[in-house]
Formats: sequence, structure tokens, C-alpha cells
Amino acid sequence: MIVDRNFRFFQSEGEILKRTIQLLGEGAGSLGLHDYEGGEGGEGDGGHKYVHCVEMGGNRVVVDWRGSSQPGSPQEVLIKYRCGKFPSMGEFYVIVYDDHFQGVVHECWHIVVQSRLRLDVHASVGQSTKSELVIQGDKFARRVNLYASSAAECDFDPNGPFQLVPGAFNRAAVRFKMRTAGQHKVHIHMVDLDTKELVCAWLVNVTSNLPVITKVYDVVLPCDCSVSKKLSFSNQWDKSRRYKLLSSDEGVMRPRQESVDIEARAVGYLRLFFHPIEEVGTHEVILFVNDEDDQNEEAFLLKCHVSA
Repeated sequence: MIVDRNFRFFQSEGEILKRTIQLLGEGAGSLGLHDYEGGEGGEGDGGHKYVHCVEMGGNRVVVDWRGSSQPGSPQEVLIKYRCGKFPSMGEFYVIVYDDHFQGVVHECWHIVVQSRLRLDVHASVGQSTKSELVIQGDKFARRVNLYASSAAECDFDPNGPFQLVPGAFNRAAVRFKMRTAGQHKVHIHMVDLDTKELVCAWLVNVTSNLPVITKVYDVVLPCDCSVSKKLSFSNQWDKSRRYKLLSSDEGVMRPRQESVDIEARAVGYLRLFFHPIEEVGTHEVILFVNDEDDQNEEAFLLKCHVSA
């Protein structure tokens, strides 16, 4: 049978995967459901679709449907799958028929579900948050490297190839620096550089919250024109310090320097570059001022008022 659509999903081990797949094509006023044991569907006519699930071993999947009874409205197939331990993988087929007797195939879907190790991280926006990755070594040494799905928001320690000690628990570190608040999912893979095998994989759930806004600035900008400005900043400590600067949206504003050194009890300037903005209105961006350990000390909210 020809496979019309392939789906590959990732979920943490021991959890229940819940996904919704929209039915393509012109169609159907309603769906009738056939489960993998051959259940009965509704009355057959040209406006109905009938779903049958074929699971490749085990009894882990449940298929349901959702949609409106109005003709031409979109229909959705609901998939629930119980994931096993990492690195287990399950696959099954969902066949959508045009008739009650399962004689005319509308679509055939091949669905693969892969389990991942789970890692939960709670972070503050604009500062680095460190978490550990624990890996048990094999019977032989491996030369591995770590990769992330969003490389701009995280980095690793060691930041390059390293060797796994066989028969021992190895540790690596990952640092997240989120620019926006909310829920984020990041995939982290550890790959053997010699055999290209996947040694370990994590599904990281990052929950990031905004820090306390210490000051609010109103910045007036001309429309579609770049502007440079500077903010005064006081070092209230008795020693000279280096401050790291980060923007929440570099498409609106970016610091001209990644860091600035300010002497003890002195006043320095944070030089900022505002990109051209074509839309008239108010655009908000946060300037994070961090210490040497990349922990947030100040958070300035810049309200950019763009006028024609």
C-alpha cells in the first residue's frame, strides 16, 4: 500500500503522546472510527470517512476523531500513544477509507513515535541557566559530541568533541539563555563521531520567566531609519566590574558591545543600535545587564515609539 503521509513524533519516556492530525482533501462531513480490532463504523455514504489503525506489535495506541458535522469543515484525527522507556520506538499505520466496507483508500499514514529522556529546566529570561546531562558509558570508549535543535539559545560544556569513559557515569553541562518567556522544547542529541550512531537523546522542557523590570525608558524613533543611542549606567560596587549586555529582540535593538567595563563607583554608558522599523507604533524590547557569571542584575524595558 502506498503511504501518503509520514509522521515522526518525539515524546518523553513513560508519557502519553497526544497529537492531532488534520485530514487533507475535500471532504467529509463526519468520520466513522474503526479501531485496530475491526470495530463497526457509521452508515456509509460519500460524505463520511472511516479510520482503521494497524499497530506493529503491542497495544499502545488509541485513535479517535474530532470535527464538525457541517459539510466542508476540517476533520481531525486524534492520536494517543503510550511511550516506553528510552530508546524504545513504536510504529503504526492509520488508514482512512472513503467507504464503510474499507474498499476505497483515501489516505494511508505511517506514524513513528520515538521515546526520549526527559529534562525539565526552569530559567529566567536573559540569563544563563545551567543543567547537567548524565550519560552512562558503554563497554568501550566513544568519541561523542552534543547537538541542540536551537543552537542560538544553548551551549555545552565541553563545547566540542569529548570521550565517554566506559563503564562509568559521565557528566556534561548545558547552559540555556532564553530571550522570550513561556514554554520551550529543545532536542539534545549525543552522537558518536566515528559511527554516527545516536548515543543518547533528551527532550528538554524549558520554562522561562521574565525578570523584574527595574527601569522603563521611552525611546522616540523615526520611521524606517536606524538610530544609535546610549544609556548611563552606574557601578555601585567598590571594585571595577564587567557587565554583559543582551537584547530580547535583536531585530529591534542590539547592544553595540557584548560587554562593558565600568570602574568602581563610576558611571559608564551602554551604547545601543536601533534597527530601522517600518511599522508606526510602539515596539517593546528588553535590555538585560548581567554580571560576570551571566546572571541578571538589571532589566531595562525600552518602549520604542516609531513615528512617521
